[in-house]
Amino acid sequence: RTAEQPAPTHDENAPDSAPRESSPATDTAPRWSRWLTAVALAAIAVALLLGTWLSRRNEWTPTLDIAALELRVGAMSHDLPLVGVFSRMGWYHPGPAFIVQEWLPYRLFGVDGLAYGVVAGHLVALGLAWWMATRLNRVAGACVLLAGVVVLWARDPAQAMEPWNPWAGLVATITLMVAAWSAGERRRLGSVLVLPVASYLLQAHLGFAPLVGLLIATAAVAALWRGERGRAIPWVAWLVGAGLAALIWLPPLYEQLTRSPGNATLILQSFGNEPPQGLVAGLLAVADGFAVPPSWFHYSLLLPSSAGVPWLLLLPLAATVAAVVRRDRLRITAMAVCWSSIVAVAVAVAFVSGAPAEYLVGWIPAVASTTVLLSTWIVGGLLVPQRLRVPGWTAAAALELAAVALAVVTAFNWSSASQLDAPKGRTVTALTDALVADAGSRPAELVAGELRPSEMLELRQVFYGVLAGAVRDGIDIAAPENIVWETTGAIPPDGGGDRVHY
Repeated sequence: RTAEQPAPTHDENAPDSAPRESSPATDTAPRWSRWLTAVALAAIAVALLLGTWLSRRNEWTPTLDIAALELRVGAMSHDLPLVGVFSRMGWYHPGPAFIVQEWLPYRLFGVDGLAYGVVAGHLVALGLAWWMATRLNRVAGACVLLAGVVVLWARDPAQAMEPWNPWAGLVATITLMVAAWSAGERRRLGSVLVLPVASYLLQAHLGFAPLVGLLIATAAVAALWRGERGRAIPWVAWLVGAGLAALIWLPPLYEQLTRSPGNATLILQSFGNEPPQGLVAGLLAVADGFAVPPSWFHYSLLLPSSAGVPWLLLLPLAATVAAVVRRDRLRITAMAVCWSSIVAVAVAVAFVSGAPAEYLVGWIPAVASTTVLLSTWIVGGLLVPQRLRVPGWTAAAALELAAVALAVVTAFNWSSASQLDAPKGRTVTALTDALVADAGSRPAELVAGELRPSEMLELRQVFYGVLAGAVRDGIDIAAPENIVWETTGAIPPDGGGDRVHY
């Protein structure tokens, strides 16, 4: 080049080989479209929070795991949790991040705050995912926004608001996927968030482990692979994220080092007690998750035992081929994240011991909806002829309006939602009211006789609700060791004195 011919500058905000109008840096969208985006985001948040508030008028009483969570959240003021809620497998879930999330809403709104906390968590996760994706491509950001609303709409209304740790990642899984994509593209926010979000999910439930491991590896490989045309790796952002993740893991680490055996030891010792489901079961789960309609449109306790035809996988296949042929790094990284998530589904189900319960991989809907919508964005941008393409801001506006409409439908469904097992909730309410009335100012003790295994889960469902309800009403209560999973907030049994025995 001569001095009169300066080298062309590379717009680092624009995706490689992408249409110019899709880049935030070169977006020529009218100003009203940006206002539309802001209004759409606000409308989605208001609709879902309003639906949650209206649902609290219906029957809902913590039972079983939710009641155990309430005991831990309520005790945080004087007993900081080091690990998660107790599991019936004999150990605690890896970390207390989900318990900490629920503390402030519970302090502000009481037992209803548990639902407000989990829905607020979904909204924060969705907002972060939308922001990171929009910094990469505006239409992709709208796809991510719609994907999150689709997941909440497709779940049972009571389940979507249920403060249960396996559901903590219903939307946060999308946040992790987009953070891995953003980090792979060497963006600062994604590089900061990928490790903390992964830690949050893993602390909530071990079922996230394959997804967390594969997405972190994908983000790291993509960031290193970007080559000379990419921006510099934001090492400071990665270090900040690693520091935040280390803080999140400090409580479980302290517990492991100060107790014998530590919770991590108990978790490791529990593996291998039963044979795993195997790869065939994992592939069946993938097939059903991408069937038409996908299996996750309706929740069931167990994963489907027969596979549907995974027609929806044709979209990521076409998107991947198109991105590779066009050598579009932004889109190649997006599909690498999606395929890593799909592989994580198969691995997670393959290593499940015992019955393949759906909640163990409750993040399948997030993986499927995000993959399908991002693949549609890539196919539409790379394979549709130029003369048939719509401007990026028009496509984004249409997707945002669709997300708002679906959020309104979701909120309406939530407003009439009752507890999944309402008779158990009514039983807990009646027994708790009677216990509080009989105890007065005296402590109480719950007594359990010999139970058959088939009776244990049924009794625990009610037992924990009564225990949490009594503690909530200020009754000092003791519980038998052969049934307690989480005794925080209760007094030791066989303590003598004037007690009401139930």
